[in-house]
Amino acid sequence: MITNLPSSSKTAEVVRQTYQRCDPEKVIEQLQNGIAAMRMPRGTLDANAAFLGCARIAHNFKSWRAMIALTREVMSWEWKQFRKAFVYIAARVVRQSRMTIVRLADSHRFAETVRVRMTKLQT
Repeated sequence: MITNLPSSSKTAEVVRQTYQRCDPEKVIEQLQNGIAAMRMPRGTLDANAAFLGCARIAHNFKSWRAMIALTREVMSWEWKQFRKAFVYIAARVVRQSRMTIVRLADSHRFAETVRVRMTKLQT
C-alpha cells in the first residue's frame, strides 16, 4: 500500500483516513450529479444563488434526516437512491378531529422503517 503515513500504521487505519479525506469530494460529486446543483437554470446571479442555496439545503436535509432518524447505511447513499426510497413515498393525508394524519402506503419497501423512525423523532 502506498501512503505517506508511518510504516507502523495498520491497514484499517489507512483505509479509515482515506475515506475521511474523500468525504468532501463525494459531497461535491453529489451536488453536481445527484441534485444537479451546478446546472444553473437562470441567467441572473441572484436566481442562480437562490437555486444553489436550495440545492445545498436539500442535500443537508438528506444528511440530517439520515443521521437523526434513519439507519447508518443511508448516510452513504447517493441522492438518487435516497430520493427514490424516502422522498417519493405514496401517502394519504387525512384530516380528522382537527388533526392531520399522514398514512404511508404499505406497499413501499421502506414504509415500516419510515414509520418507526418518525415515531422516534416525535418522542
